[in-house]
Amino acid sequence: GTAAGAQTLTLTAGTGDITFNDAVGAGRRLGAISIVSAADVTAAAIMAASLSQTAGTGTTTLNGAVNTDGAAGVSLAGTNLIVNQAITTTGNGGVTFSQGGATTIASAGAISSDGAVLITATGGITTAGDVTTTNDNVTFASATVLAGSVAVNTSSGTGAGAGDILFSSTVDGTAAGAQTLTLTAGTGDITFNDAVGAGRRLGAISIVSAADVTAAAIMAASLSQTAGTGTTTLNGAVNTDGAAGVFLTGTNLAVNAGITTTGTGGVTVNQSGTATIAAAGDISSDGAGSMTSTGGITTAGDVTTTDDNVTFASATVLSGSVAVNTGTGVGDIVFSSTVNGTAAGAQTLTLTAGTGDITFNDAVG
Repeated sequence: GTAAGAQTLTLTAGTGDITFNDAVGAGRRLGAISIVSAADVTAAAIMAASLSQTAGTGTTTLNGAVNTDGAAGVSLAGTNLIVNQAITTTGNGGVTFSQGGATTIASAGAISSDGAVLITATGGITTAGDVTTTNDNVTFASATVLAGSVAVNTSSGTGAGAGDILFSSTVDGTAAGAQTLTLTAGTGDITFNDAVGAGRRLGAISIVSAADVTAAAIMAASLSQTAGTGTTTLNGAVNTDGAAGVFLTGTNLAVNAGITTTGTGGVTVNQSGTATIAAAGDISSDGAGSMTSTGGITTAGDVTTTDDNVTFASATVLSGSVAVNTGTGVGDIVFSSTVNGTAAGAQTLTLTAGTGDITFNDAVG
């Protein structure tokens, strides 16, 4: 352009193609670039106030970095989209993809957005690109496959704000146990509405921070949470096969389905509030099981290990009959604090420690 951000460019190609063979706006940023219609769109680097596409019947391929500084950000609607280089928006601009076919994001196609990010693709999302926002929501609205390890961070702005992370559909890897997923939501929520890793197991899933975390079934190499200020709710079965197992630190925890670890992985729960385990929330662990909850543990779930210790480190209330079995070996069972029932004489406790010890450090019943 001749004045940064002032000159707009509107392109209507019908069923024809639109091609930018060289950089757009590198010498002086354009204003809004609007693609009204096209078959294929191919672009090198773009610097503009905003970039939008209303319709496309072919494939839009971004081979160069896209940088916008206006509130309209980047909004691309069409059939197929390929992002091969980074997208950066400032000026409160967000990033919205709405494709009738597939969206493919390369590892170099990281998104750094000053507004919300919404990715929809009827034919599925395949991504290896990180996503970062300034306390704005990130939504993967369609079935998602990780082609590489991905980090999503919604709390990169001033202070750790309330940007939510939502996966509305399934999340899978491309090679079993290889693709990691790291999520940082600050004071925002993290939600998995559908199964994770059921089609192909993910690698390590790491939740760095969040308020509430809600998950359906999860299959991964490991599952960890470093911090949480609300409630983490596991509504689906969790299955891990790596040595890191399941390690959950936060405020409150609700386990509504089973947790199974193999590959010598253990289960560690460390909550500053309460931990509530339903009757369906049985734990079968290939490593030690340790449960700490400052506000108390309420459980109806059985615990089984392969000759590994089981420790209830906090006051425990049985909301149903519970069996703890550490196998035939030297797995100890320890209740470090009180153990009580919820209805007098109703909840049974069955303990099998093999050659291990059983210890009640405080009053029972």
